[in-house]
Amino acid sequence: MTPSDFVLTYHSSQAEADADTNPISATDAAAFTGTNGQVIYGRFEYLNSGCYETVSFMLNLFSAPSISSVSDLIFCDDSIDGDDTNGIVEFDLSTKVSEVLGTQLATDYAVKFYYDQAAADLGVSGTDITTPIANTSNPQPIFARLENKLNIDCYGTTSFQLIVNPLPVITTEGTYTVLATNISSGCRIPASTEVVSSYPPESIGVAIKSALFSDNNILEVSVVGTGIYEYRIDFGPWQQETTFTNVRIGDHIIYVRDLLNCNEISQKKIVIGYPKFFTPNGDGYHDTWNIIGMTVKSSSKIYIFDRYGKLLKQISPTGKGWDGTFNGERLPSSDYWFVLDYNEPVTGEINQLRANFTLKR
Repeated sequence: MTPSDFVLTYHSSQAEADADTNPISATDAAAFTGTNGQVIYGRFEYLNSGCYETVSFMLNLFSAPSISSVSDLIFCDDSIDGDDTNGIVEFDLSTKVSEVLGTQLATDYAVKFYYDQAAADLGVSGTDITTPIANTSNPQPIFARLENKLNIDCYGTTSFQLIVNPLPVITTEGTYTVLATNISSGCRIPASTEVVSSYPPESIGVAIKSALFSDNNILEVSVVGTGIYEYRIDFGPWQQETTFTNVRIGDHIIYVRDLLNCNEISQKKIVIGYPKFFTPNGDGYHDTWNIIGMTVKSSSKIYIFDRYGKLLKQISPTGKGWDGTFNGERLPSSDYWFVLDYNEPVTGEINQLRANFTLKR
């Protein structure tokens, strides 16, 4: 059977369909204005036979969403991704749901977001954006689809831009004010801050100003830079004086920063000297004696004597040191003497130091 074998007409009641009266014209059928729940009756009449059948269906009308323009989503650049100048930040599109809905209820309508208009029109499940995203261009268009939950073919679309504004660059001193605005309420709160110049240190130098093996080791710090700086040795307090006195022998770290605590830099310095005593009792502390701070390239030699001038040990300042024994026997608590032949670190001249230290048990 083909459409040419029957005639199809639409009617507003079963009686009219049976009597074939008051049919809805073809023009009206193509643009029919009905009401939700209205029943329409169709009459199939077979030509040249007088036989017919009727069917009915109900009109279900769904409200089309009302959707208007949506404001752009604007953020300032940030350093969360490690770069506060690349124009890329993370956007949470869920913050725009209420704006897309307007006065319509979320129980009746669903809001979805897409990367392009074609995807928004198709509305295919799984192609929408459901998690926070980082923009891939600046600005970047986003397309919102508002659809009726009872009939997703009833929908509307709109678009807005993801925009990342660059952070302001402040190059001069002064008082600056930031105005924070709540996007939803429009409430504004100002906050001011004072910007002052900072001149971090470029480089530092540390010099030993005292004589070698002095009882008062003195370090002096020099700085390349135009700021006002403060200084610290190891974990001591900060000070504005460039000189440190009574510095113990051994390794030290000297720190320099400007008064605004910007760009701290440091340098290591070794103070050469010898301990006044040692305690070779096997507890892991001060168990050996040696000259401290000489480099591994040093050719210096140390000769250790008892109070009577007997040579007990010859050691190197870069070795393990003396453990307080002679021929495997532990020597008693007493004062011992040493002779150090060394080259002056600055002039290279050969020199000799004679001094004593104490062995405590």
